[in-house]
Amino acid sequence: MLCYLVSAVTFKEWVVNKFGERGTKEAAIFFGYPKRTVYAWFQFQRFPTIKSQEIIRLKSNDQIDFAKWRTAFLNAELKRKAGK
Repeated sequence: MLCYLVSAVTFKEWVVNKFGERGTKEAAIFFGYPKRTVYAWFQFQRFPTIKSQEIIRLKSNDQIDFAKWRTAFLNAELKRKAGK
């Protein structure tokens, strides 16, 4: 039996791969969330709720690694706090 590993990505990486560098508007339409919410997720300014994570997981066909995304979000948050 062959097993293929799919490289899981962060939300930002997934959006760029699917819609391009400026694809947050298209991603917002795709996921059914406001543009500002999707942009905040994309820029690691906010992290989605559990419910939103499930919707994102389902609509992205489980291609987003939420642990990797959470780590990137926390690292960005630490940088923001260090800059204050």
